[in-house]
Amino acid sequence: MQKRKNLIIFIYIIAGIICCSVGAFGIYYYNFSNKPPKVVSQKPVTKKKKDKKKEVVEIYNSPVPGLVDTYSNTDIVAQLQIPSVNFSYPVAMTYNNDFYLNHDFYKRESQLGAIYIDYRTEDINEARQINIYAHNSNYYILPFKVLENYQDQNFFTNNNDIYLYTDKQELHYKVFSVRIITNEDEHMIIDFNDDKEFLSHVASLRENSMFDTNEKIVKTDKLLILQTCLYNPEGRKILVMGKLVSDKK
Repeated sequence: MQKRKNLIIFIYIIAGIICCSVGAFGIYYYNFSNKPPKVVSQKPVTKKKKDKKKEVVEIYNSPVPGLVDTYSNTDIVAQLQIPSVNFSYPVAMTYNNDFYLNHDFYKRESQLGAIYIDYRTEDINEARQINIYAHNSNYYILPFKVLENYQDQNFFTNNNDIYLYTDKQELHYKVFSVRIITNEDEHMIIDFNDDKEFLSHVASLRENSMFDTNEKIVKTDKLLILQTCLYNPEGRKILVMGKLVSDKK
């Protein structure tokens, strides 16, 4: 009888232990399953910074190599343009000022000649003054015949942008003066001992000009002079003179 009581007590104890364990597990499970989710802090999403626009670097594309190939002539050193009148021609330079008086850009003999730079010019990209010559004619329509138009004041005013494209850069000139000469040769001076001599030269060039913008020329300025013959009467020349206002490499 006593053993039976002890067995019953033992069973109750085991049952109590089981109930307590199940209860504890239930409480733990309830608390765990109903626990609010852990909030994970996140960095605010920011828009990616827009890449700064890359600066477009313009690379100078010289027309000279193409002209050299077209005419098979390495004497071609530049292209001369007056955009307002659709004037665009190669410019040659050789060892003297006579060859292109009677040769064309293909180096073939021609009484019409070609447009060329004074052979004494050491570096057209750095020259203080560049002289460019070509024929004019009463019988043929030659490129430099356009310079006759600078005797008209309206033309002078409205067509004053001249460009010279070399192997290295674009040189932009503004026409500042037009002069008719007979035997004067001041414009043929292209080398100067000092700044004073250069400025004196400029003053002489402007004397008796047909038209002049009164643009100030300083010692650091660079000049372009286009020269061709005039007729009626013969024996005159016209000088169209420009000042370098910008260059792009």
